[in-house]
Amino acid sequence: MRLAALLCAAAVITASGTASYAYDDESAEDDISIVEIPSENGYDDIIYVDENGSEVFFDLLPDAEMYICTLPYYNLYDEGRMTSVKNQGKDGLCWAFAGMAAVESNLITQRLESINIDLSEKYMAWFTSGTGPLDTNDPLYGDVKNELGIQAYNKGGNLYDVTYLMARGSGPVYESLVPQSTDSPLPETMRYISLYGLESMQMFDKNDISSIKTAVFENGGVFLSFYSSSSYLNTSNYAYYCPNSTSPNHAVTIVGWDDSFSSTNFKTGANLSQPPADGAWIIKNSWGADWGNSGLFYISYYDKSMKTVGSIKMAADKEYDRIYQYDGNVKTFTRYPSNYISGGNIFTAASDETINGVGFWTSDADVPYRIRIYKNIPEGGTPTDGELIYEQSGYEPYAGYHSVKFDQLPNIDSGCRFSAVVDLLRIGTGITFDSYGYAQETSFYSAYKNGTYSWKDSVASRSQNVCIKVLASEKEHIMTIGECIDYVNSFDPNDTILSDKQFEAVERVLEYDYGRQ
Repeated sequence: MRLAALLCAAAVITASGTASYAYDDESAEDDISIVEIPSENGYDDIIYVDENGSEVFFDLLPDAEMYICTLPYYNLYDEGRMTSVKNQGKDGLCWAFAGMAAVESNLITQRLESINIDLSEKYMAWFTSGTGPLDTNDPLYGDVKNELGIQAYNKGGNLYDVTYLMARGSGPVYESLVPQSTDSPLPETMRYISLYGLESMQMFDKNDISSIKTAVFENGGVFLSFYSSSSYLNTSNYAYYCPNSTSPNHAVTIVGWDDSFSSTNFKTGANLSQPPADGAWIIKNSWGADWGNSGLFYISYYDKSMKTVGSIKMAADKEYDRIYQYDGNVKTFTRYPSNYISGGNIFTAASDETINGVGFWTSDADVPYRIRIYKNIPEGGTPTDGELIYEQSGYEPYAGYHSVKFDQLPNIDSGCRFSAVVDLLRIGTGITFDSYGYAQETSFYSAYKNGTYSWKDSVASRSQNVCIKVLASEKEHIMTIGECIDYVNSFDPNDTILSDKQFEAVERVLEYDYGRQ
């Protein structure tokens, strides 16, 4: 496995320092665009295209199996870990239903919610394509897929849309807040609300059956896109197999598997063929419980139209209350075929804060990474021009979005210019950019190898921001004894119940008075 020595994450608080890396020929920079192909059913397929218009395929298979699940049969419904089948009706929101089913299942799996949890798909649809941020001072201003107004409630999306919405703090929310009957614009005040933070979204090669099984077993339902057509559905047992690599037009949720599901169960006839072997995924659809096997059906492990496969894991504890970010979506990848690549974003602390972690994307499997936090970045400086205060390394076996929690928590003062630098230590892997640059001298990227960074201002050079987020929380203020006394004197004498903060203040004043006696 690549760079096996970096598999163990390490964290070190350092006093100061400046990192340096070398890079080779920057003319080898490759830009890869994310192109979306709308379908009649409401799913937007994703392809990656280079500057010459050729399709690019990222490496989604880890060099070695990270996890091995040997169960021949498993069904989340048998374990009480999947919500009821929903009906998307005429809305083209299969992608949102598939994504929210995966999130619901993960929250149940972590025992954060009950089997009755119901998350809003319409919320995800509006903040994907309804309208972008209206405040021009919002760092995510301009990062919007489409601006379709209420037509967004019937338009397509995909796993990327579900992921970047939750990564930026937009959702998930309960169905009761934005029900399926919603057909009017949502207020801007709802843009950045979420019940839970996003920990990760891991993407799998569709042929990596073992990894997908383990994701279902450990995290819950898994997002899947495929080409849906009645031509390939055996309605006697609702078994589906498409023998062609047709572009996906539908999204569903994998809820289990059956290794012994016979290949003879799939449809036969003119111009049809059956799978080469037994085995099928158990699938939750969004066409109501009256369709299929109470809303479920089977897809062969060997269906050739399956494409995007992703597992979503939510954060059990939302340990941050602020996201420093410039990226509201993901539009392009850039890579250096002969080099590592790094990105760095500079922010200004809004208060005295603790940095809890960093969020970033990887385009390939098997990517070791190194995160560095710098403070006191001078005006006009680059991300590594300040004082290095924290460093942590790790490894991501799968492509996708990763929110890395820090083992130790560095502090920054209000008004301090600080940076987060992420080095992706796999040759030729890509770093991600959004669709609209926020401001110059804030976002940078560089190729490097054995020498020094050569930072490029991504907004000045390409009108885009690097997709790196910093997760932070305001440092708790510990009151002085004088503040405690003033606080206690301000209490209403009629109060019979004290808050935790009030009780702590009283306790400290009593301890102070006792110590003086």
